[in-house]
Amino acid sequence: MATDDAEAEVRIAGIRELLASIESGAVDNEEEARFALVARVSDASAEVLDALYASPTVLLSIVPLATFVSAIIETIERAEIAGQELPRAVLRYHLNFVGQYGTAADVRLVFWRWILLAGSRKKRATLAWDVLADVKKERLELFQGCAGLALDKNDDGVRNLLIAKRIAGSWLRIFQASQMRLTKRREHHCSTRIEATSRLCFRDGSSRQLVWATSGRSCPSCTSAAAHWRPPSGLESQSLRLHRRH
Repeated sequence: MATDDAEAEVRIAGIRELLASIESGAVDNEEEARFALVARVSDASAEVLDALYASPTVLLSIVPLATFVSAIIETIERAEIAGQELPRAVLRYHLNFVGQYGTAADVRLVFWRWILLAGSRKKRATLAWDVLADVKKERLELFQGCAGLALDKNDDGVRNLLIAKRIAGSWLRIFQASQMRLTKRREHHCSTRIEATSRLCFRDGSSRQLVWATSGRSCPSCTSAAAHWRPPSGLESQSLRLHRRH
């Protein structure tokens, strides 16, 4: 198939022809077409990815979004395991696609590894936040309000701390909102202070760690649920400490 050709120009032509066939309903074998398109996610050519992502509506009419996001994550992780980084031009195409068409969970899982600005990952982290700055609010979830902090002119350590605090606050709000839905018909006569201390680990030649904390209030009936609460999937680690105030 032309999409597998050694020459990038031939792969580009093959992708465009395949997408045109899908759009016109003239594709002969949908399973084969789906496999060929997903296989191009790992292409090292930015020009090939430009052709692949040029018609997202057509692309997603034959390939499930979850399949594409999984292929993107696999491509990123395979490069990291090999001790390499995807070229920034290639990475931008993947991030733009997830940011514009993925779910909030997709955005969280794909972008999480680049939320901190440090060392050799700083340029890619800046790229990730540059993309997130244009992502619709409903897809940002934990990252709401963080892009401006990340792209500010502050010292890297200051920016990382501000980002961390904002995300920790979002975790707490998500938790409290979920508990309010469960307890909105009940009356409570005392309060429980919830302190969420979250640890984020990332690798940059060696393991590093950033710790942050935020606190807020929730009704005492939430205490049991809070003790077993976990942050959304994809986050490295966290702990909750509950302090009852009478």
